Amino acid sequence: MKSEPALSDSNLPLLRGTRFALLFVTPNYPAVDVAHKGPMVSVHNSAGSPGLNSSCGSPKDERAPHAQWLESPKHRKLPGGKARRLFPRSAILAAILMLLPHASIAQTSPFTSSNLPIVVINTHGQTIPDDPKIEADMGIIDNGEGNRNNIGDPFNQFNGKIGIEIRGSSSQQFPKLQYGIETRDGSGNAVDVSLLGLPAENDWVLSANYADKSLMRNSLAYNLARSEGRYASRSKYFELVLNGEYQGVYVLFEKIKRTKSRLNISKLASTDVSGDAVTGGYIIKIDRVAIDDSGWYSLYKPYAGATNRTMYLFDYPKPADIVPAQALYIQNYVGTFERVMNSPDFANPTTGYQAYFDLSAAVDYVLLSEITKNVDDYRLSCFMFKERDSKGGKLTAGPAWDYDIAFGNADYYSAYDSAGWNITELPVTLATVDDAFPIPFWWPRLAQDSTFWNAAKERWITLRANQFSLSSIDHFIDSLASYVDEAQERNFERWPILGVHVFANWFVGSTYPQEVQFLKDWVAARVRWMDHNLLSDGTTHGVALNELQVDIDSLTARLDGPVAYIQWDTRSEFNALRFELERRYKFIDGRDTLWRTVASVAAADQGEAAHAYSCIDTLPGIGQFVYRLRIIGKDDQSMFSQETTVQRLLTDVPSSQVPVQFGLSQNFPNPFNPKTSITFSVPRETGVKIEVFNLLGERVTTLVDERKTAGLYTTSFDASSLASGVYLYRMVAGDFACTRKLVVLK
Repeated sequence: MKSEPALSDSNLPLLRGTRFALLFVTPNYPAVDVAHKGPMVSVHNSAGSPGLNSSCGSPKDERAPHAQWLESPKHRKLPGGKARRLFPRSAILAAILMLLPHASIAQTSPFTSSNLPIVVINTHGQTIPDDPKIEADMGIIDNGEGNRNNIGDPFNQFNGKIGIEIRGSSSQQFPKLQYGIETRDGSGNAVDVSLLGLPAENDWVLSANYADKSLMRNSLAYNLARSEGRYASRSKYFELVLNGEYQGVYVLFEKIKRTKSRLNISKLASTDVSGDAVTGGYIIKIDRVAIDDSGWYSLYKPYAGATNRTMYLFDYPKPADIVPAQALYIQNYVGTFERVMNSPDFANPTTGYQAYFDLSAAVDYVLLSEITKNVDDYRLSCFMFKERDSKGGKLTAGPAWDYDIAFGNADYYSAYDSAGWNITELPVTLATVDDAFPIPFWWPRLAQDSTFWNAAKERWITLRANQFSLSSIDHFIDSLASYVDEAQERNFERWPILGVHVFANWFVGSTYPQEVQFLKDWVAARVRWMDHNLLSDGTTHGVALNELQVDIDSLTARLDGPVAYIQWDTRSEFNALRFELERRYKFIDGRDTLWRTVASVAAADQGEAAHAYSCIDTLPGIGQFVYRLRIIGKDDQSMFSQETTVQRLLTDVPSSQVPVQFGLSQNFPNPFNPKTSITFSVPRETGVKIEVFNLLGERVTTLVDERKTAGLYTTSFDASSLASGVYLYRMVAGDFACTRKLVVLK
């Protein structure tokens, strides 16, 4: 047996690559003007205050080009002696192509307010590197759930110093970058603070989710991990303004760290070098190697003939802080675990791997890895920790990290396929191409143990009845999609990648609702595959499923005025509970709304007997409406029908009901206390915004901020919280703008 590598060999030789820069010109996103006031930055609307008169006009917006820099990826020597780019040549070519007009960042509308918190960062002209952090100022505007956050509002959640750097490896190829920040005091020292309601700490991640166009794969995976009772990062969504330019929707994540509010394991002091104290806690990881990383190689190749061995990296204590006795202890502990896993008696319940490796945590980690089918799991961003022996300290898989190309979002290594076990099939695929980041041999070895699979089966049954139920997962996805629905439009206006392939997309949706729906459909298909293969293989487990099977013969829709009549016929139904009719609206420019349930019909569930169904839906306006059926079955199963479309045109509506021009009527009653109504007309489909201001030009509230089809609308305004006086309300729709006065009299 090969001896363990000496501790002195644990540091990898790393090569620093040469940096180069591409200067390219993109239209500036002129959301805000920036004025420096002391140590912080004051931000306000670049268009200034709205006009305080009742004239209607077409405000123009001119934008100046700004220069931006793109740095090349580093070249690093990885295990096995191969020098590899962390980013492929295609990524560098993509950056060069950004010089072309069609690939530049889109010109967008001014960013003034959001239902999400707003984070403003000012680096005072410094370029943000990927290491080390530079000092900057950060302010957060968060007026609370249900309240608008305006770019001109004072910083009320955080206002202070941070250190900031670019983070990530392959994600650095994207124009929308993610950042690591450290909250600091005025002297530049790290200080624990609560950001957006999360527990106080000083290390945070600002995740860009560029390749994940649903904007939620990481949040979903971490939520599932927490539902298993495991620590995983909590998340908060916000919109980012960096150096005066709008950057889109971001997510605040907790960086994996040993602390009471995150991964709560024992703290290791430099003097903890013997006895129980030296046995924990440790955090190690399997990942790409960064400049300041160090660790040691696995004792065993992942497969016969492999070029590369797995490398274990120190995460806590950090390489600069861990003392030799501690490094030797955790290296020897993992080495003992590997030797046991490589032995013929590895599955012995007493002397086998369970004496060193936490089985229940391994089951949870594998089930999360498999439901997400994360192409990186088991081999990249793979964390493990060890608590002290006196606290049950076995090697433990987790916490979960990095799922932006999970849930069917990768176009390689069959990650897009909702079928198949990653733990057994991915190692074989990686071996065929001699991938630089193989899966450690002991993960597929674990899958040879029937005790592990029996535990996984029992755990899956429990999770599927609750946390992993499709209704629970769909609710989480729908809630997030609804929460970011307004902001995602600005995000994809800033970064126009809907309908565009971005590494490593398998599915490329032309709209945000399509991206969200693909995620939901993929998860449903994945769960059904795991149900069938984990629970009903007829051998080890033998748990039968009530399989949902519905054969729909036809689904049709016809219009009679504003009413749609939907009919469908089934040839057979097994284990069906109900049909939910879902509708979405297609805008003229091709964008979609999210799917919404508009009717529910009980299923006959008559086996092989045919059955006919019908229901009606009153259309909310004109345009193209798409319908489909979501069939809900027993045991939380579901499936979808094909879609059918109806279109109601302006010619289908009596001319007397279609406005011929934009209009904003005087509110009625006026004066009023406390409520009044405002009527406005829209002759064609467009975005409409109606806001109320005081006479100082300060925004009081936003009444309407959404896309409207042609029609006559009425909105109400409740001034209960306002003092008596004269106020202004302003409507902007395309090139139309109009301002009128209203009077609150109490």
